[in-house]
Amino acid sequence: IEITLMDPVVASISGDIELCADEIGSITADAGFNGYSWSNGGSGQTLNLFATNLTTGINTFMVTVTDQYGCEGMASTDVEIHPEVTVNLPADTNVWKYPEFVIYAPTGFASYLWNTGAFSDSLMVNSTGVYSLTVTDAVTGCEGNGEITVNFVLGINEEENAKLSVYPNPVSDILNIQMENFNGQQVEITLLSITGQRLYNKVVSTNGVSNNTTLDVSNYAPGSY
Repeated sequence: IEITLMDPVVASISGDIELCADEIGSITADAGFNGYSWSNGGSGQTLNLFATNLTTGINTFMVTVTDQYGCEGMASTDVEIHPEVTVNLPADTNVWKYPEFVIYAPTGFASYLWNTGAFSDSLMVNSTGVYSLTVTDAVTGCEGNGEITVNFVLGINEEENAKLSVYPNPVSDILNIQMENFNGQQVEITLLSITGQRLYNKVVSTNGVSNNTTLDVSNYAPGSY
């Protein structure tokens, strides 16, 4: 009986070892083998990876390769899926009377790109529209997106006689809101925290010369809003 001892089958895996939360990548085992069997059920030399189907953090993949003699070898690699990059812009905003509005984005990202072409972490706007922002995470290099709709309710050349009065200020319980000469327009009243969080929202339909509404602020913490 003649017995032939073959050299151990050695294999390795190359490819994408890091992916952002929405990326598609792949890993590939060495060429030249007759068969490939991946730990997730794949059977080709290359395994496509969809980050949305994987767990955030480390994912381990193993492949068993078979050579022309039926001998097997194994290799493994870790693929890291980075967390989704979240961009918390302020809530959609109606701007009353003022000709400009500044949108503040969270700080700390490596880069910023607005759909206007601006590259800063804040954006001054003066017209109604949807403003979107793409940021790049400083650690992972992954991108995240956010958008805000800014609606200029009254332009500087419109409704010049419109007046809005809010009293008393400071207030501890009932805030009075008086609207004059809005000529039947709908007015959206929004209370925002100092960080831009929407705490209260109400749409008021105006009619006639003067309209009044109230807001109970007794349950809100003392501070600036």
